[in-house]
Amino acid sequence: MGSRQVLLFAKETQTIITLNFDSNLKTLELLNKIKIFFFKLNDDFDLMFFNVIYPMANVVYPDRQSTSWMLFIKDTNFSEAKIDQAEVIENIEKDGVKIGELLITTKNYDPKNIHHQNRSNDIDILLLGYHLLPKYKEIYVK
Repeated sequence: MGSRQVLLFAKETQTIITLNFDSNLKTLELLNKIKIFFFKLNDDFDLMFFNVIYPMANVVYPDRQSTSWMLFIKDTNFSEAKIDQAEVIENIEKDGVKIGELLITTKNYDPKNIHHQNRSNDIDILLLGYHLLPKYKEIYVK
């Protein structure tokens, strides 16, 4: 399926973790493993941002993080924006308190599928319209 990149960011300590990997897992198996990884990290750290992207993906806004396959930004409620293009918007909690939502473009995301790329780009456009797609510098700078 191609190379994937997972970006994690903790603002308080200015910690950025970037994982690049290739996988032969089927997309749904990989989605489940990434979600388990995300939830474990969320338990152990104060995540500000989490995203799974494909380096070769065409993005609408190069100065902003793309939704691509999935996106989490702390304290962001994607469901308020009525993002109908997203297949899943899942509440994320820490210690029983909602801290944001994980937006998944489609469970079977294929970066070579132009319809999936267009879907994530459409979501990016909607999120920007609702001021929910911050610039890199707004995420990575104190």
